[in-house]
Amino acid sequence: MTLLALTGGAGLTVLVTDFSLWAAALAISVLGGPGLVACATGVRRLIEHTLHHAAWHGDLASTAGALQTTTALIAAHHAGLPPLTLTAVAAVLWPATALLTAVLTPRRTRRAPHPAARTDATELRRVTRPRTAVTPK
Repeated sequence: MTLLALTGGAGLTVLVTDFSLWAAALAISVLGGPGLVACATGVRRLIEHTLHHAAWHGDLASTAGALQTTTALIAAHHAGLPPLTLTAVAAVLWPATALLTAVLTPRRTRRAPHPAARTDATELRRVTRPRTAVTPK
C-alpha cells in the first residue's frame, strides 16, 4: 500500500504543478502502481534468496528501501538531476538500501514458552483417561 500511495502522490504532484501534463499524471497513476509492485516483489525475492530471510522480513526491507530511495530521489530532483539519471539511481539505490536494511534489522526468533513453575506439592494433571491393562473383546 505504501508503494501505491507513493505512486498516487507522484501523479497528483505532477497534476497539481502543471495541469497540461495530465496525461503524464494519468500514466504515472495507472502504470506506476503495478510497476512499483513488480519491482518490490523483485527486491523482496532478492532479499529472501540472498540473505535467507522470511517473507515478512523481505517485505519490511523492501518497503523501507523504497521510502529511503524516494526521499533521496526527491532531494536529487530538487538538485536538478534529469529524470533518466533519477531512474538509474533508483534502480541501484532501492535494492541496495533494502539489502542494507535487511542486514541491519534484527531477525525475530521464536522462543519456547517458559515451563510452568512446579513445586513439590503440585501434581501434574492427566490429560487422557487411564486405560485398563486388559482390553475387552
